[in-house]
Amino acid sequence: MTWKIYVRDKDNSRVGELDDYTEAKLAPVYNDVGSWSLTLSRKSLQAANLTTPGAGIIVTRDDEGPEQVVFSGPALSWEHRWDLAVNHVAISGSTDDVCLLSRLVSPSPGQSTPPYDTQAVDVRTGVASTVIRQYVNVNLGPGAVPARRKSDLTLSGDPVIGASVRGEGRWDSDLLAFIQPLAITGGVGFRVVQNGTGLLFEVYAPTNRSGEIKFSRDLGNLLAFQYSNRAPTTNYIYVGASGTGTTRIIKEFQDPGSIATWGRQEGPLANESSTSDTTAITQVGTEALEQGQEQAALSFTPIEIPGMRYGLDYFLGDTVTVQLEDTVTPYEESGQIVDQIRNVEISLTPDKTTITPSVGTGQRGDIPRLFRAYRQLHRRVNNIERV
Repeated sequence: MTWKIYVRDKDNSRVGELDDYTEAKLAPVYNDVGSWSLTLSRKSLQAANLTTPGAGIIVTRDDEGPEQVVFSGPALSWEHRWDLAVNHVAISGSTDDVCLLSRLVSPSPGQSTPPYDTQAVDVRTGVASTVIRQYVNVNLGPGAVPARRKSDLTLSGDPVIGASVRGEGRWDSDLLAFIQPLAITGGVGFRVVQNGTGLLFEVYAPTNRSGEIKFSRDLGNLLAFQYSNRAPTTNYIYVGASGTGTTRIIKEFQDPGSIATWGRQEGPLANESSTSDTTAITQVGTEALEQGQEQAALSFTPIEIPGMRYGLDYFLGDTVTVQLEDTVTPYEESGQIVDQIRNVEISLTPDKTTITPSVGTGQRGDIPRLFRAYRQLHRRVNNIERV
């Protein structure tokens, strides 16, 4: 496999390959801002370039095929260390999704100066990809007023995908936090990544690759795994919508599977007092249940083989299959987890590459499968120990 790290300048142009780092750690996150860090000698040819404000990195892999940009983002901090034994600089940064944190969602995005009185709320409804792109476009992208426009950001074409969503922009959220629940409700992914000498925002449909991307010890491509879970904090939610006193609209949302397993756990009232719109209320209830749901996570270390390589054959948000148990027949139901890749940790050194994807805590419907697989595994281990 061929991983390469390039240093880019403030104009997103490649200024050279970084090939003398001690270690690099990359951590992209699905529908969120990821992070990266690396260590290199202060005498490195690229040390000065990478510690110049506005610089960043581009990470690619090609594996004898077309080059794929797997990761890109700005450098945000650096620390120089020198003593009799050490002379290096540690640099860290984020993925390019961080630009979504730099703008609030304006209720009147067409205005560039106060009093912003054209409209009190920027309401948009439609399929998820369309609505998400519209908010990014008018608050940060080419459709924003000049003062708020990020000049190097373009948007890919609208794939017109996802469930119907409703957004209400009114200065109360940064752009990233605002579109995240829309993506959850809509079932879509989004990211910002380098494209040429610019940045590209795109909304995409995660792919179900569980039939072809499979990991297990019996297949020889699963080196290790770590599984954890935690009980829910909320599985029953009241949403308070518009109105006052006895006329206030109250809607209830629940997770029946979680209640059956853990008992009823009522969370705090979710306040959405500015609207009576059913879609908006449902989104608030769904998000509150999402935040309070069971936390189940599986991280695993695959052995990369042709056809099962991160960044080439599967990506963030894709659904894969992981078999937890060492069985004669891989992928029997008892130890099998099928879920989305939520984040990935990539460790690069001159001698070794380690890739650790994590799945879990996604759609609430997937959580019972995770718990069932874990409990079945636990019972089988206990049975073995009693023999």
